[in-house]
Amino acid sequence: MTRHDSDLEEIWRDALTNPDSPFYRYGRIRKHFPGNPRCKLCKLPLGGIATPILKLSGRGPSKGNPRFCNACEVWASNHPGGAEIELTLLFADVRGSTRLAEDRGPRAFAALMQRFYRAGTEVLIDSGAFLDKPIGDEIVALYSHCGARTMRPKVFGPPRTC
Repeated sequence: MTRHDSDLEEIWRDALTNPDSPFYRYGRIRKHFPGNPRCKLCKLPLGGIATPILKLSGRGPSKGNPRFCNACEVWASNHPGGAEIELTLLFADVRGSTRLAEDRGPRAFAALMQRFYRAGTEVLIDSGAFLDKPIGDEIVALYSHCGARTMRPKVFGPPRTC
């Protein structure tokens, strides 16, 4: 591992786990700004009366998860790398999707998959997940267990049918 890689790993570990990192410090200040929901990482208000001001400054929800801000998303893309941390991955998969596709035909199957993606995305984002990407008949969600900002999956009860 090069010195640069080691520095980046330390930056990421600090951002994700250290309560004294800038993300946490700014979050303690920003939590007093009016507006909900808020970025789960830096606590920037993403709604409420702050919305017009945020839009003027180019700030808003992340493309990957509207519970995070695009500034945190940009920060992450400007600091490629990461750190080994405790993480939970959730794979939501459509059981028997090949058979469903064969039985329903392309249009009906595409409509079913769109319902699955919409319902799954809504439930996972509401549970605090960061969505990786849909892959075929599956959605991959990530939950972090770092520092004071634990993002753990909530239990929703029995499986839902789309």
